[in-house]
Amino acid sequence: MSASQSACAINKLWVSGVSITGAQDQLIVIHSHKHNDMAFCLPPSESRVGELVGTLLYHFNREKRELPIKVTDCIQMNVRGRRRLVSVEIRSGISQPDFRKGGNGLVLFWPEK
Repeated sequence: MSASQSACAINKLWVSGVSITGAQDQLIVIHSHKHNDMAFCLPPSESRVGELVGTLLYHFNREKRELPIKVTDCIQMNVRGRRRLVSVEIRSGISQPDFRKGGNGLVLFWPEK
């Protein structure tokens, strides 16, 4: 891994579920037992959401644990114990995805093709 890349390790015991959007935006929310969820998106150049979910399912199945997966357009998540919504808006004039504060939570601005 180069210095320009960052790594994030997630403890499987911390994970209580996964929510994803069904569109091209690749928005993923990892839900935690501690009600402090993590939202992120994968690079627009690659479609890897299925691979990520499949890998998580593989590890959970090996431990005989259930992994709830929800596919929705607007994802509900917890940030420091408070419920927030994460939505996606397609935006022209941007080249990279960008998270911003929105009315009820967060908005992922996704670049228009």
